[in-house]
Amino acid sequence: MATDSAELGTWFINANTREFIPSPRLKEIFGYGINEEMPYDAAITQIVKDYQDIVTNAVEASISKGEKYILEYPVVGFRDSKVRWVKAVGKLNYDKDGKPSYFSGVLQDITERKLEEESRKKEQLELIKTKNDLAKIIPIVKKTNVMAV
Repeated sequence: MATDSAELGTWFINANTREFIPSPRLKEIFGYGINEEMPYDAAITQIVKDYQDIVTNAVEASISKGEKYILEYPVVGFRDSKVRWVKAVGKLNYDKDGKPSYFSGVLQDITERKLEEESRKKEQLELIKTKNDLAKIIPIVKKTNVMAV
């Protein structure tokens, strides 16, 4: 299956009952064992606090209003306490009568990409600092060389 080879986690939420069914890979990303229960509230608890309201509001907006659901946020593994960045993309699906049926989507571990982005940002900041330091030093060197002549 494509989601397995891409190492994507998947979820299903019943639009009426809010029953939450996570895939084994999604459980792994959230730090659970593949055979452990992971209720929706438990999954939300693993999201870094600054992002919990953003995620829950976006899920509810997607289920109740059919809004797009595309988010990136960090989670802390339940068993391993490892911080992972994830990208989640979801969609509200309708039944044959056009009524909301279920909200489903995929979740990908993007930690490596986030770490690379952070490394590039640090490198850019270091280059800017070096450029600014050189901009301060060059006039002093020029003035010193002129005085020495």
